[in-house]
Amino acid sequence: MKTLPLIALVALAGVSACGGDDDIDEIEDDGTIVETAEDFGDEDMAYGEEEIEPVALEEPALGGESMVTVTVSGVEADAGEVFVALQTEQNFAQTGGEYTQVAEPQAGIVTVMFEDVEPGSYAVAAFQDTDGDGGLSLEEMGPTEPWGFSGNVDRTAMPEFSDAAIEVGDMTTEATVNLLGGL
Repeated sequence: MKTLPLIALVALAGVSACGGDDDIDEIEDDGTIVETAEDFGDEDMAYGEEEIEPVALEEPALGGESMVTVTVSGVEADAGEVFVALQTEQNFAQTGGEYTQVAEPQAGIVTVMFEDVEPGSYAVAAFQDTDGDGGLSLEEMGPTEPWGFSGNVDRTAMPEFSDAAIEVGDMTTEATVNLLGGL
């Protein structure tokens, strides 16, 4: 028994692409389409009757969780891991976040994906740990390692959540962060 996605069943309804006629022999009560080798234009084929069962397509989750894809640019190869966090307004511009990931550095761009993210407003924060201590190093004037936020954050003053916020809904959300050198 073969299982095909719904799109294949739609294409199968017009079997002419396979060289046979456009008739379907039988559709059972449960939606199963029964085809024979004759329908495919080659009576010498030894398929006999073959059932093709419909497969339900997954509906997108409404009000559920989604995926966020973050592209971080300005990454230096072999300069330390890249830390990426999705932060709510409550933990914005602090260590960590609601969702965090660490990526191995690659020259130029690193992409990370956060799955099963609750819909809402988030800011994306990222930095490259060039000194290897596992955290963002700070001095009196600010970070000393490459760092950045999503959106249009002013780097000369304390960042505002509203400037960095992205809205995560029920589908895939994309965000970018450009790392700029520390002070």
